[in-house]
Amino acid sequence: MFPQGDTRLLGVWDRMQQLQVDFCLPFELAFYDRCSAWLEARSVLDVGSGNGYYIEQLSKRFPDKHYTGIDLSAPLVDIARNRPGSVAHTFQCTSLSNFDGSTEFDVVMLRLVLQHLDDIAQALEDCARHSAAGTTLIVIDAFDSFRAFDPPCDELAALFDAFRRHQASQLRNRDVGSAIERLLPSQTRWEFASREQLRISSHGERHRLFAENYALFIDLLEVGTTLDWDYPKVRDAWNRWCTIPWGCMQVGLDVVRLVAR
Repeated sequence: MFPQGDTRLLGVWDRMQQLQVDFCLPFELAFYDRCSAWLEARSVLDVGSGNGYYIEQLSKRFPDKHYTGIDLSAPLVDIARNRPGSVAHTFQCTSLSNFDGSTEFDVVMLRLVLQHLDDIAQALEDCARHSAAGTTLIVIDAFDSFRAFDPPCDELAALFDAFRRHQASQLRNRDVGSAIERLLPSQTRWEFASREQLRISSHGERHRLFAENYALFIDLLEVGTTLDWDYPKVRDAWNRWCTIPWGCMQVGLDVVRLVAR
């Protein structure tokens, strides 16, 4: 989604990935803890593993699995390989379509990936090449309907709406869960298992994480996209919003589980 090779963007993207894990994973664990396919899995492929922080945190809680992460960004893969404990995992800089097709996994994960792709159907087909019958595909992506700010931050909300339209103009659909449900009748390898939405709130320590993440999000759009917007105005509004002691925000995650035939 964002141009590679820009060191400032790399730092922003690296930090955002860590923040998004830190404020979302406690809510995602409720899904993992009751997903029998996940609990029984021994091999996991994380597609779009980025800086490897998600795998690092998952492996601390579920150490009985071997994790493989693939990503297109060589700098992020380098960061992943240098994380503490990374020698227990495998990280490769490659695309899903070019990844070794002879390898099959118990679980394939796509976390906050499909919203950045213009061909979700092809991504599902590529995942199927690494899946035996019974393999579980876990898709975790944005559920924008749950995003809310109290009190409202109209400037940031308007930027999100503009970003969503900007993505749609490039055939990138942020409503990934609904897109998958529409595609399933044409998917010969995948069948639907479950779909649920998680509400992620900013209460407690997560308030600081949310505040930093959205400040970086503004920077990322300003530097890394062609979206023309009044970013200083949004940044000022967001900084003022973050000083409100009782301010609260929430976002949503859509969790879709498919099973390979």
